[in-house]
Order: sequence, then structure tokens, then C-alpha cells
Amino acid sequence: MILDVGCGEHPHGDVNLDVGKRILASDSGPIGKANIYASVYNLPFIDNSFEVVHFVGLLHHLDNPLQAWLEIVRVAKDIIVGEEPSKFNVKAYLDKYHVYHGFWKRQLRRICQHNIRDLRVLYYFNNLSRINLHITAIKRDVVSSSAS
Repeated sequence: MILDVGCGEHPHGDVNLDVGKRILASDSGPIGKANIYASVYNLPFIDNSFEVVHFVGLLHHLDNPLQAWLEIVRVAKDIIVGEEPSKFNVKAYLDKYHVYHGFWKRQLRRICQHNIRDLRVLYYFNNLSRINLHITAIKRDVVSSSAS
């Protein structure tokens, strides 16, 4: 199962979570489409509940992105995939609801390295004004099907 944390009005998971029905982001619509409302700092799931946890543009809205990351890792069983604006993203400076106006690559790596076996943070260019950072994290070893 896939958990989409901070899904906003574009949910992509089997379970879609957001803080409430109203969305506080200028790049989204006014009403969220989550089926569960809760804080990312206290996710209402047991440890290792979801094979994949997904988020887009979540951590930069938070006062404590590390605390949120640790909670995301707690409920993830295998893989975490996310995207955050980089410091090179011009639009990240325009949203009054951003706590962080984009992340430096090394800054996001420091946040996301906790409790992870393998981490990749790469620049993602969907257009020149929106340069983002793509996060892929593997929580535990994935057993190869070719192993004897």
C-alpha cells in the first residue's frame, strides 16, 4: 500500500493524508482531497504500515522537517519517495506559507539521512523556474529474487 502524506488536492496513494480540508499553499487548490486528516508529526499508523510513503512539497511547509521525516520513516516499510523545492526554485520564494524557501541539496540530505539504508537526493528540472529536489530513500535491504 502507498501512503501519500500532505496529498493536498492531488492524492496519489491508497491512503491519502493531509492536515485538514483547507490547503495553505498558493500552488494548490483551496480544498484538499485526503481521506485521513492528521498531523505529519504524529501519523495515526503503526510502524512499517506502508510499502511506499510518498510526498510532494511537504517538508518546506514545516517548522520541524526532521521530526516529520522521522515519522514518515517510522510508518514506511520499504521505500520513501518525495520531492521538495530547491533553493534554485524561483517559485519557492513566492509562497507565504513556505517555512523554508527551498532546500540546498546537502541540507535536504542531512534531514533525510536518518534511519535510512540508502538515500538519493537529486535535482529534478520540470522547467527552469521550478528546479526541485527528488528524494528516494530505501529503509531496509531489499532481497533480490535471484539470490539463492
